[in-house]
Amino acid sequence: MPTSPSAEWSLANVVAQARENAGPDGRAGVQVFLNEGAEDVTEAAHRVVAEAAKIASARHPVEIGKVHSLARSFGVRATPEVVAALGAQPAVRAILPAEISDIYPKPVDVRRAE
Repeated sequence: MPTSPSAEWSLANVVAQARENAGPDGRAGVQVFLNEGAEDVTEAAHRVVAEAAKIASARHPVEIGKVHSLARSFGVRATPEVVAALGAQPAVRAILPAEISDIYPKPVDVRRAE
């Protein structure tokens, strides 16, 4: 049974977070996840980033970070406009912020061992 993604990680929210977290150069880090396919992840990353930069008329360079072949994902440092253009690419399944502050559940009813 497929699960629907959290509204917190919608493209609009991720782009808004990229705007908030952008550095002095106007860029922020995100993690891009690709749809399944036979294409090499590194080649696909370069192709979708080049297309998104062209669509968004990127004035700042877009940096591709570490590529994770098994997860079919890669890191990108780009402007929010490029992030939005990446999310519109058919090959892109999801985009998440590069840094997520709290993804683990918090322990409840913790007692100190004596």
